[in-house]
Amino acid sequence: MLDLPGLSDALQAILSKADVFMPSGPELFLFTEAKDEAGAINELLERGIKAIILKRGSDGGASYFDRNGRIDQSAYRVDEIDQPVPETASEGGHS
Repeated sequence: MLDLPGLSDALQAILSKADVFMPSGPELFLFTEAKDEAGAINELLERGIKAIILKRGSDGGASYFDRNGRIDQSAYRVDEIDQPVPETASEGGHS
């Protein structure tokens, strides 16, 4: 999708205005030339992003990065509860 004309440039422009970037896993590499996590983090911080929160999913938690260092937080285990599906107008709900 990033190959669509103008999309990559538009996303780069938006990222240049961001103070905080919250990618999930491999999304970290979408806006860098880096081949490893440390390089990508450094490249983004050098471009002016103040903080990066790298979401690692249910198995890895998240890592916070800024110019002062790094903080890792493991994932919190929770029991998923099925949520009721709201009725739509076509199913007799109110519109």
